[in-house]
Amino acid sequence: MEAPELLVVDDSRIVRAMVSDVLRAQGYRIREAQNGREALERVQESPPDLVLLDVMMPEMDGYEVCRELRRREEADDYIPILMLTAKGDVEDLARGLDAGADDYISKPFDNVELVARVRSLLRIRALQKRLSQQNLELEAKNQQLQALTRQLDAANQELKLLSVTDGLTKAYNHRHFQERLKAEYARAARHGEPLACVMIDLDRFKRINDTYGHPAGDRVLVRLVEILKDAVRSEDLVARYGGEEFVLLLPKTDAGLARTIAERLRNRIAGEPVPIGRDRRIHVTVSMGVADYLPGEQERSPDELLRAADEALYRAKANGRNRVEVA
Repeated sequence: MEAPELLVVDDSRIVRAMVSDVLRAQGYRIREAQNGREALERVQESPPDLVLLDVMMPEMDGYEVCRELRRREEADDYIPILMLTAKGDVEDLARGLDAGADDYISKPFDNVELVARVRSLLRIRALQKRLSQQNLELEAKNQQLQALTRQLDAANQELKLLSVTDGLTKAYNHRHFQERLKAEYARAARHGEPLACVMIDLDRFKRINDTYGHPAGDRVLVRLVEILKDAVRSEDLVARYGGEEFVLLLPKTDAGLARTIAERLRNRIAGEPVPIGRDRRIHVTVSMGVADYLPGEQERSPDELLRAADEALYRAKANGRNRVEVA
């Protein structure tokens, strides 16, 4: 381990030599500066482990140098300062400590006392560096912990999403739909606002699977959900009810508006062939059943709302498919 480096600052060449000789004999590395400005340059070039700083110097006294060193120093690299002074006045000593000095020794000083004070300040320096290193390590661990927390939050969000969505189509699943239906029904009843439900069934889906294979059928289901999600509002719900049957839950929407939305969707689905392979597309159609809940007018329970939409869907299929019926 390399010996600590000390910077001795004094305008007297004799004093510098005397202090340097005493400290070199203790194994310390020594650099010297003959005035305050030179001392600041030395510290700027390479920060020492300790500065021994004379108070009375021309141009820039020790107090100014001390204040400037404290102003420039990095928060994680505190350099102890030992003031060398010929004065014994309490006010002068207090001024040095207020300027940022850590300790002082009066000239003429005893060599043993000088070495002891230097060692004491270097211990403080070592403790400070150790504390700084520990703080850096703690900050790194905190950053790692924050990163892990973010990853955990993302994983929890993904798990939550997986628990409420259909694995294939990424539409909400049947269980989540039932929960949202109850919540939206309660909200509609509380605010006296309409709530519409649209049941959707792919026409002749079994024929698609039998003719083109189940992978093609899966692509049809995925594309259907993409169209539904693209066409509805953020507050609307798209869910897979089961098999090739899907459902839309439309808050603040009555049967008339829901029918308009359903017709627009039906036309778009019929007009956009689904790619199922290289240069292969198939045309698909859907049948839809619409029902609504109107607080104070069309009073239906959540189960009755679903049943009414399902009956309208059945009627749409019975009347030729690729159509919308309203309960």
